[in-house]
Amino acid sequence: MLVTVWVACAGGGWAFTSVTLTALAPLFLLPLPILLVRQRDGDEWWPIDPFEPIWLASGLYGFTYLLVPALAADHPEDFASLEGYLDSPPNAWQAATWVSALGFITLMYAYFGPVGRVLARGLEGVSRQDSDKGIGYLAGAFFVIGCIAVCAAVVINDGFSLPVQDLLTGDLRSAAVQSFSGRGYLSVGFALLALAIPCAAMWACDAPGRRRWVTVGLMCALALVLLGGVVGSRILALGIPVGALAVIHYRYRRIPLVAVAAALLTLAVAAVGISAARGTGSIADPVAVIGTLGLTLDGFAFLVNAIARVDDFLWGSTIAEDLVLTYLPRALWEGKPVIFGYVAAQEAIVPGLHADFLGRATYPSGILAEGYVNFGIAGSLLAAAAIGALSRGLFVSARAGGGPYCLLLLAWLEANMVNLFRGIGFLAPQLLLTAIVLAPMLLGPRFSRSPAEHSVTAEGVGHEP
Repeated sequence: MLVTVWVACAGGGWAFTSVTLTALAPLFLLPLPILLVRQRDGDEWWPIDPFEPIWLASGLYGFTYLLVPALAADHPEDFASLEGYLDSPPNAWQAATWVSALGFITLMYAYFGPVGRVLARGLEGVSRQDSDKGIGYLAGAFFVIGCIAVCAAVVINDGFSLPVQDLLTGDLRSAAVQSFSGRGYLSVGFALLALAIPCAAMWACDAPGRRRWVTVGLMCALALVLLGGVVGSRILALGIPVGALAVIHYRYRRIPLVAVAAALLTLAVAAVGISAARGTGSIADPVAVIGTLGLTLDGFAFLVNAIARVDDFLWGSTIAEDLVLTYLPRALWEGKPVIFGYVAAQEAIVPGLHADFLGRATYPSGILAEGYVNFGIAGSLLAAAAIGALSRGLFVSARAGGGPYCLLLLAWLEANMVNLFRGIGFLAPQLLLTAIVLAPMLLGPRFSRSPAEHSVTAEGVGHEP
């Protein structure tokens, strides 16, 4: 029914050349995940699992590709991303709304349909065989490597010459990003530092005790300072508690929906306050506040310009380059290009953007634009389907199997969901890296759950609805 309403409204917007109707039509699709979860669970509304990845995935997609164009139609000045580089040709803008809506439907089908279940069955063997042996050692090793990587970034970029206040408020960010053109391996350490906290949380869940939880808390606080303050990666820092809480939710104690809702409300209020303090929005103008988030999740603007400007598709080369070249040290290949992967996709849409910013910033184009640059509209839909299938597969495997390997991959996915929507190639090498560095967990004996975990399973946390 909702899809029919969208088709009717989108058709009306095209027939009457109504920008308002075209912008509002995709909003009718927003209730789809709620209705599909209800249908899957046999018309039972409760208990809703707040850490099921469909909520975060559909929320981010809905905001980026359905809500932003609707708000930008009446308040374009608040959502003007990269002024002078991105524009909104009417025909391309209308086509982008259709592609965005079709991508949302594809995401729902991949998650609730057979595609995700097939992937989950493929992961069931891993879930049955993995072990949590040595998870504490892995957490410690990841944490130490991550701290060393941050210190190396500070030294390389003369960060110790900065005042402490500047060093802790992200002033090193542009220099650190620029250094990745020759030292991309430093980002491996940053990724491991973020991954160390969910691993430490699993270590604490296996043998709960005050000392273990205090250790996890101190590690989390230091990681937040290093990644959010020194490196200046707010999104990466925000994902740290998300990943840790996902592990606690499925491994130790279910976190109620009310607590998650309260945390989200607190985060929203904090975002409004930060936006007002920076002068980019005010409580009196909530659309401007939403617009500040839309400048980070600006995938729709890139999609519009990809449709308008890209004629020669790249046929998957950017994603392949991301997977092969991202962590390849330049010392091993002096001819390693500076512009490759998701930056090449960015340049296909906005030529010269990398040079204009002197390599000090990158602007991932978003999953739909990146898919379009590579394979056209089919690529945009395949990108949405990949996220839906991956989310469903890891969710089912982590809950049904109870294995720590798949659960940590799920925690990583939820912690990095924002970055995932900024571009598949942007995060694909990190997913591969995470799967590899966690592989030692698969070398121990088969994992056997404790009686406490069996009781959790009996309450419905450990089984797929």
